[in-house]
Amino acid sequence: MKYILFILLSLNSCHKEVIKEEICLVGITYNDNEQVLGPSAIKLDFIDKANFLEKKIKANSLKTVFFYAYEINQRKSTYMKRDYYEKKKDTISLYATTSYFESDKFKKWTSNEIKSFLKKEGIGIVIDNDTLKILECKH
Repeated sequence: MKYILFILLSLNSCHKEVIKEEICLVGITYNDNEQVLGPSAIKLDFIDKANFLEKKIKANSLKTVFFYAYEINQRKSTYMKRDYYEKKKDTISLYATTSYFESDKFKKWTSNEIKSFLKKEGIGIVIDNDTLKILECKH
């Protein structure tokens, strides 16, 4: 009887927001900003048919973005421009800056290497106290 009560309480206490439309990463654009003193810019394009991300931005709930490919202690090295985004039909573009790739003194990263590196583990988007892991779209 104790086990049944425990299972019922566990099921009842789990509350998660369900996103009916899938959000996925459709593209990454990297601009190394070598000509200016400043961090590199990254444009992230997501398919978001339900406008979930745009609603969270407007509600000031979207806190930051990070890359799962970074080592855990490096994930805070990305700054997201929270109040700036572009929306075209089902695609929303978010912008971030990072100096992660310039700090690697042993390797000169190409733009394609950076895109592949960032896509491989997914993008983390922090909304309030939750994190969404967004992967590349499956075509």
